[in-house]
Formats: sequence, C-alpha cells, structure tokens
Amino acid sequence: MGPAFIAAIPVITAVTAAVGTAYGVYAQQKASAFQAKMAKRNADAAEQAARDAEARGLNEGVKVGLAGGVARGAQRAAFGASGIVAGSGSSLDILSDMAMYNELDKETAKSNASREAAGFRNQALNIRLQGKADKATSNYNSAGTILTGASQIAGNYYSQVPH
Repeated sequence: MGPAFIAAIPVITAVTAAVGTAYGVYAQQKASAFQAKMAKRNADAAEQAARDAEARGLNEGVKVGLAGGVARGAQRAAFGASGIVAGSGSSLDILSDMAMYNELDKETAKSNASREAAGFRNQALNIRLQGKADKATSNYNSAGTILTGASQIAGNYYSQVPH
C-alpha cells in the first residue's frame, strides 16, 4: 500500500459513511411512504364501512316500517273479525300505540346505524392523523440519520487525517 492509498483512506471512509447514511434516509422515506399508503387504504376502508352502516340503517328502518305496517294491518283485521270498530276508542289507541312504537323502532335502527357510522368515521380520522404523525416522525428520524451520519463522517475523517 502506497502513500496515495493511505492518504485516500479518510476519503474512502467518508464516502462509504455518506452512502450508508443516504441509504438509511432512503429506506426510512420508503418505509414512511408505504405506511402512508397503508394508512390511506385503512382510512378509506373505514369510510366505506361508515357508508355501509348508514345504508344498512336505512334499509333496517324500511324493513321495520314495513313490518309495523303489516302488524297494524293484522291488528285491524283482527279487530274487524271480532266486530270491533278499528277507528275509535281503545282500538284506535292500540293502533296509534303500534304506529308510535313502530316509528320509534325505525328511528332507533337509523340512530344505531348513524352511531356506528360515526365510529367508523372517527376511526378513519384517527388513521389519517396517525399517518400524518408517522410521516412527521419519519422526517425527523431522517434528519437525525443525516446528522448522525454527518457527525460520524466528520469524526472518522478527523481521526484519520494527520494533525
């Protein structure tokens, strides 16, 4: 090994450390991009689940309403078969109560679905916020890797250069 090679060792060491640092930053950024992509997919899935919950709530409300209508019709028929006038007195009270409870059941179904959808939307928001926080953390980690790498390069170079 000649003097030229020995003189080049600090430069070779510095270049090697710089390449290692650059690769470390690159890997952190790639990992961060992947995490951001997955966070977006998970948030989109939560939003879809919210839309699905709302649609199911509307459908359930319709089903409950139809079932209530059938039940009131059957009750009217039973009143008629018994000779009771369905539009007055106790029979009217019973049919009114049935309608009221049916409406309450419909609204309960919609309300439950709305709360479920809100939970999914909150989940989507939390995922998006976590994705942003992960990206910021990755940027800070990359900056730290650069600073650490620069410090190591300078230290290595300084220790190998004759004083």
